[in-house]
Amino acid sequence: MTARERRAKRSVGRPREMAPELLRRAGEAGPVALLFGREDNGLSNEALDRCHRTVTIPTNPEHSSLNLAQAVLLMAYELWMADQGQSQPFREPRHVAPPATVEQLEALFADAERALWAVDFFKSRRTEAVLRTLRELAYRTELDAREAAFLRAIAIEVRKFIGRQG
Repeated sequence: MTARERRAKRSVGRPREMAPELLRRAGEAGPVALLFGREDNGLSNEALDRCHRTVTIPTNPEHSSLNLAQAVLLMAYELWMADQGQSQPFREPRHVAPPATVEQLEALFADAERALWAVDFFKSRRTEAVLRTLRELAYRTELDAREAAFLRAIAIEVRKFIGRQG
C-alpha cells in the first residue's frame, strides 16, 4: 500500500480490484502479506521491491497519504467484501501450475543478477534500477512455479557456459 508514484513501472491497482486477487492468491498458495508504509513517507523502494502488487487509494492529490489506520481499515473492508461475494467477480486464474513462491522468485532474482554480472550487463547501467525492473516484470507476469524454475535454469546455464569458456 503506497501513495507515492515511483519511476519504476509497477503493477498498480485499487483496493476493490486487488482484494479478489489477494483472496485468490491466498487460496492457491497460502498466506499473503499486506505491507503498509509509514504515514510520513510511505514505503521505501527496497520494501516495494519485495511487493508483487502495489495498491493505491485514490485521494485528494494535495493530501495523498491516509492515516495508517484508515488505509488498513479500507483494505480490510474491501477484502471482507470480496470474501462475502459483494465485490465484482474476478477473473479465473490463468495458471495450471501453482504460483511461484517468494522463495522461488528470490532464488530466480539472485541467479539472474549473477548471470547479468557474468555477461557484464551492468557496465553502463545502474544495477539497482535494472534489478528493480526485472522484479517488476516478473511480478506483473505472475510467474508460476514452473516458469520461475525455467527462467532460473536459464540464468544458471549462462553462468556455467561462461565458466566453461574461461
